[in-house]
Amino acid sequence: MIFFSTNESQAAVYTEKFPWLQTCLQQAAILDFTAGGGSVAEGVDVKTVQYETSSPSVCEFETHRDHVDVQVCIEGEELIRLARRSTLKVSSEWDSKGDVLFYEKPEMTGDSICLVKGSVAVLFPEDAHCCGESVNGSDSLLRKFVFKVKRETFSI
Repeated sequence: MIFFSTNESQAAVYTEKFPWLQTCLQQAAILDFTAGGGSVAEGVDVKTVQYETSSPSVCEFETHRDHVDVQVCIEGEELIRLARRSTLKVSSEWDSKGDVLFYEKPEMTGDSICLVKGSVAVLFPEDAHCCGESVNGSDSLLRKFVFKVKRETFSI
């Protein structure tokens, strides 16, 4: 997992190392949120996501096998809970079309990040994540771009 603000100098370090990440950030800066999603480059698709954050009980942990998620927040804030995929118990069949596998909610989770306007979370296939939780119990409207970078496009 990589987490940074687009305003930090650290962003340049990541985008230099990962050209696909540079593509995502450039597209996030020029895309019209209301236009929806689609392909933005070879091996990179984008979805526009908007929802009200909610209590932790609603959130589900998920992972992706074939894609890296690059989540770029453009409005609002949310808490994203994180866990290692290997520590969770699978709760659903693999959805190959949606590239998603869901997990039972663990009694305790380890780390979390607060995604706010201008911040970026890069979630790799081993990074289980549970999005959409309200920050400090205060629900808010969240708008973000979720870029899906195909496995064959990214290198670590």
